Amino acid sequence: MKTPLRPTLVMLSMCLATLGHTGTADEESAPPSPQPRLTVSEDLSHPSSVQGCLSAACEATNAEDLDAFLECFTTGARKKLRKPAAVLFVQHDVEMELVDHKIVQQSGNKAQAAVKYVTTRSGNRYTIFSFVDMQREQGYWKIARESIQTIDYEPPASCTASRYSCFGGQCRVLPIAN
Repeated sequence: MKTPLRPTLVMLSMCLATLGHTGTADEESAPPSPQPRLTVSEDLSHPSSVQGCLSAACEATNAEDLDAFLECFTTGARKKLRKPAAVLFVQHDVEMELVDHKIVQQSGNKAQAAVKYVTTRSGNRYTIFSFVDMQREQGYWKIARESIQTIDYEPPASCTASRYSCFGGQCRVLPIAN
């Protein structure tokens, strides 16, 4: 005596057979065409990435947008930076360009980057190398603190040896002896 098949098993096997069928016999014998591989990568222009946060800080500086600049920092750092950053934006024409950066270490919600950037304040140009400690807050990388290693002052083109002398990052006009 044969045991009747349960209707759910019959339906399941028919569905699986239909899903497995991809076309005609000729199509089934042809090798499958390669499919593009799915890759997941971090969008480096978005503030959720370390580079995105650093770039956003530069863009906000160039726009002299105090709130957008402070948004690139952790909550604790924002409170300390608001007043000095406001004074800087009011006293100077400020520009900033991210030249290079490398992630020194990154684990979990903390990262450290070696950063080289150029900043111009009222026409005075400085190349700065620093270590930037970063933390992830609410899914976004934020700058927690910066440890400046070197500052290279680039004197303006008008500062020439024949007429001016550069000392300590400032050009001073020297009196001409008669």
